[in-house]
Amino acid sequence: MAKLTNKQQAFIDQYFLCNMNGTEAAMQVYDCKNRQTAASIASENLRKPHVRAKIDERLEENTLAANQVLYILTQHALGDIRRVLNESGEPDFKKAIENHATHTIKRWKKRTIETKETTVEEFDIELHDPQAAAVQLGRAYKLFTDKVEVMDWRTDAIMAIRSGDVEYDDIAEVFDDDLAAELFREAGVPVAATG
Repeated sequence: MAKLTNKQQAFIDQYFLCNMNGTEAAMQVYDCKNRQTAASIASENLRKPHVRAKIDERLEENTLAANQVLYILTQHALGDIRRVLNESGEPDFKKAIENHATHTIKRWKKRTIETKETTVEEFDIELHDPQAAAVQLGRAYKLFTDKVEVMDWRTDAIMAIRSGDVEYDDIAEVFDDDLAAELFREAGVPVAATG
């Protein structure tokens, strides 16, 4: 496999910094002023097997495996604010680190309020939504199934039979006796009770 040039390595680094936008990466690395030229350079770089291989390698290194995703979602679902608060009930980032709970934190904001007498630090802290995480886990484990209703002529006929809008003879006239009997069975309506 060919060795990466310094520019190609810089392009790969910039490619990830630019959220995998090759044109933007090429504009910065190759000092392009024209977007079409940058797009052409990016396209050429991304088609080179050794550049593509390095990008794929980095993606693999920095992509969560399925079990890692499930672990993080489980931690969010089981998130407990006590794991990030000190004994005084104040947010404590060191405690969060010690408890391996930093990934359960969605937002952590520190505000300093100064008055003439004192300076007070306040924290706003929000954990990831445990219910949303539980729903995502439920979907991953296929605990929920979405009911999909398919409407077709059979479904329409069965609904009409159940509502009493059509009788056996009407169905048998359009189709045959076997299909009419089958539709009435599926509708749960006894054939003898129809007309």
